[in-house]
Amino acid sequence: MASVPPKPHILHLASWYPGRKDPRLGNFIQRHAEVIARHCSSALLYAEPAEAASVELKWHGSLREVRVYYRKKRPWISYRRALYRGLQALRREGFQPDLLHLHVAFPAGLWALEQRLPMVISEHHSGYHTPDQWPTWERFIRRAILNKAAFICPVSDHLGEALRYFGAARPQKTIGNVVDDRLFHPPKGSRPAGRMRLMHLSSLADQWKNIRGLLRAVAQLYQRRRDFELWLGGDGNLEQVKRWAAEAQLPEEAWRCFGPLKPQEVAAMMRKCDGFVLFSHTENQPVVLLEAMSTGLPIVSSDVGGIPEFVDEKAGQLVAAGDEAALAEALAQWLDKGPVCPRESHPALASLASEEAVGASFERLYQQVLAPETGAG
Repeated sequence: MASVPPKPHILHLASWYPGRKDPRLGNFIQRHAEVIARHCSSALLYAEPAEAASVELKWHGSLREVRVYYRKKRPWISYRRALYRGLQALRREGFQPDLLHLHVAFPAGLWALEQRLPMVISEHHSGYHTPDQWPTWERFIRRAILNKAAFICPVSDHLGEALRYFGAARPQKTIGNVVDDRLFHPPKGSRPAGRMRLMHLSSLADQWKNIRGLLRAVAQLYQRRRDFELWLGGDGNLEQVKRWAAEAQLPEEAWRCFGPLKPQEVAAMMRKCDGFVLFSHTENQPVVLLEAMSTGLPIVSSDVGGIPEFVDEKAGQLVAAGDEAALAEALAQWLDKGPVCPRESHPALASLASEEAVGASFERLYQQVLAPETGAG
C-alpha cells in the first residue's frame, strides 16, 4: 500500500491583500489561502507601506496571517526588508515552509526570486492582456518571476493564453476563484411580489466595468417596459454614478444604489434579486458572477475574458462587450421569462468553484511539485 504523503507547509506570499489601506484589496486571494489552509498548514505574508512600522500576526480561520507595515523610505529595499521581518516572525512561531505560493507575480515576486523554495504562482492580473502598459524593465521582471515557477495557475484559460503570449513558459494548471457556498445559496420560500430586480455589484470603475454603457442600456429598456428595477452599487464613487444615470436619462424610480457591502450583505441582497448583470470591457474570472450563480441568479453579461468558460446557456446569456442594444434586448428576454422560483445553484459550481474542489486541486498540485518523481496529480 502506498504511503500517504505528509501535508506540506505552504507560505503564501501576496502582492495584493486586504490591509489597513484597502480592506477589500485582493479579498479573493484571502479566500484562496483560507480554503487551502484547511488542506495544508498555511501562513500568509503581506507587506504594506504605512506611517508607523509594525508586524501584525493574526488568525483568519485556519490561516495564519502576517501583515508587515513599513515606512517607505527606499521603495524596494524597505519592502524587501519588511517581508524578511515577516518571515522571521513566522519562523519564531515555528513555521518552516516547504513551498512558496505566490499570489499575483508583481511586485512580491521580486522577493520570491531570492527564496530557495519550489514555487507555484496564482495569477489574477488582467494586465497581461495589454502588457504594453508596463515599462520594459517591468515586463522583463514579470517574465523572470513567472518563469521561476514550477506551475502557473491562472484563474481562467483565457488569462493562461495571455500569459503564454507574454512569455510565461512554465506549465499551467487553471484553478479558478472560490465561492463560499455555505453563504451564497439560493433563497428559501416563495419570491415576494413586485417588480423584478436586476443587480450589479462591482468597483464601479467605468474604464473596466462600463457602468455608463450599462446605465444607457437599462435606460433604453426602461423606455419600453417598467416591470423591473436596477440595484447597482459597490466600492466606487456613487455620486459620479448618479451623474452618469442622469446623463443616461434613467429615472430615479428605475434604480437604486448602494455602497460597499460585506460578504454576508452581498449574499442577502442576491437572494432578494432576480438576475445579475455585468457589462465589463475586460474580466478574468469575476468572483461576483460565481457568487450570483451560487445563489441561483440568471446571468446577463458581456462575453469577455474567462466568462464564457463558465457562463453557459443554462446559467444565462452573453452579449458582445459594448453592444448596448444587445444588452437591452438580452435583459428584455430575461424579463420575459419571469422570476425563477424555486432557484437552484448552478450545478457546475460544485466542481468549478466550491471550497472543497479548489482546496483539493491546490493540495494535489503541491504534492506533484514537491514529489515530481511520483507522478502525483
